[in-house]
Amino acid sequence: MRAQSAWGWGQWLALGVLSASLASAKARASLPQPVDVIPRVQPPLQTIFRPGPGEDSLKAKEKVILLSREDVGGPGTWDFLACAWEFLPSQPQKPMTKRVVFEHSGSSPDFLPFIEPHQADEYLELAQHSSMNLYRVNFRNWDVAVILTNTWVRDYAMGGQNIYLWTTDQVLRLQRPTSAIQAEPRFEYEGDFNTRYDASWLVHLDGTPPTEMRMFEPAANQFGPKLHFGDATQARWWHYQLTLSPNHNYLAYVRMPDPQPHDHPGIITTRVLVHDLKTDAVREYPSAVYVEFVRGVGLFRPPHFRLWFPSPDTLKFQSGIPTLLGFQKITETTIDLTSGRRDENIVGDLHPEPDKLAGYFVPAYLGQVHIRMDPEQDLALAFLKHKEVSFTAPEVWDAVKVAFAADKKRFLLKWWQGPNCSRFFMGDLEHDTLKIIPSPPELENDNALNLRWVTVGE
Repeated sequence: MRAQSAWGWGQWLALGVLSASLASAKARASLPQPVDVIPRVQPPLQTIFRPGPGEDSLKAKEKVILLSREDVGGPGTWDFLACAWEFLPSQPQKPMTKRVVFEHSGSSPDFLPFIEPHQADEYLELAQHSSMNLYRVNFRNWDVAVILTNTWVRDYAMGGQNIYLWTTDQVLRLQRPTSAIQAEPRFEYEGDFNTRYDASWLVHLDGTPPTEMRMFEPAANQFGPKLHFGDATQARWWHYQLTLSPNHNYLAYVRMPDPQPHDHPGIITTRVLVHDLKTDAVREYPSAVYVEFVRGVGLFRPPHFRLWFPSPDTLKFQSGIPTLLGFQKITETTIDLTSGRRDENIVGDLHPEPDKLAGYFVPAYLGQVHIRMDPEQDLALAFLKHKEVSFTAPEVWDAVKVAFAADKKRFLLKWWQGPNCSRFFMGDLEHDTLKIIPSPPELENDNALNLRWVTVGE
């Protein structure tokens, strides 16, 4: 009698899927790889197709800008053109129009990373091999200025009208209204007060001790007094929930112990530190925190911990200890930063995290919108589901691009693969309307497409 396998059907199915995936990967690896024929030396701008006199484009107050990577390579070659198109939401019956051909590139142009939409939309970057170009585009008449060429920019941040660019060897300050660029003292952006558009940043100047930080006012381009942290690792930005008080007098964060690779979820004792930015003094408050170990990163993550300033001189933090059915308890600690008094209470709910759809028009007819990854994407997909547009899970996660208008009531969405890739979907959440826009053939399967709904200045 044959011995019965201890494996279930699901395990055999998983093994079969894995074997098929490995075979497919091996087959792809054996195929000849396309030859990169993108020129190493080329002008940063090829062609501009400006709107003619009297065209609606010149009068439009809003446009959707589509930044594409269009395949122009022949058989066995790797070659693309980086281009820009426009769509007029006020005239959805008009076809999308190509306005700029930048240059051959393996990438599409992009809006500046880490800069919020509608803040500096006129600036675009384009990667080219090991360098990058920076452009300024007037989306009304499509004048294009080349600001930088052959420079690799690894990071961006914005304060007021200043855009800071970190290149491989310096920090540049780009003045948004004039495009003037000048070099600044080299520093690293360390503070993460939930966004990088706050009035103040925590930074580390090159050439100073690793435990020495400064507050920096990016709008005024001014460094504050020196701040001293207890040790070099304590000063780094991977600390949890780095939070600035409303009056900018205190900096609070959680100091996690260094985890070991074998660590598992559990309760540890950690420290909440409050740094007085006027006196440079630091106070510590121990707290029992439930943590998870993030494998591959080597850090602890406390998923049920909250820290916030309800008023300029009051700090609160909560620590939730979970069970399979909810929370065993949630301890809320209140610190009066003027007197140093500490009070603890058991509360029923965790302090709510920031609403990821705050400011967006979320109509009642959609019910509860579940946020999985990207709030804008999930809101737009909930609306399309309401309109009975058919799509499948793989398309949702991997193949969708979306741009919202500044009023956060309207959007344009595109799939780059699947049965809907030949169409754009323009939704109006407030008026519950949906328009279907034909896609130009060049954009149907562009997996590098970037979209931005912009307000056009005079």
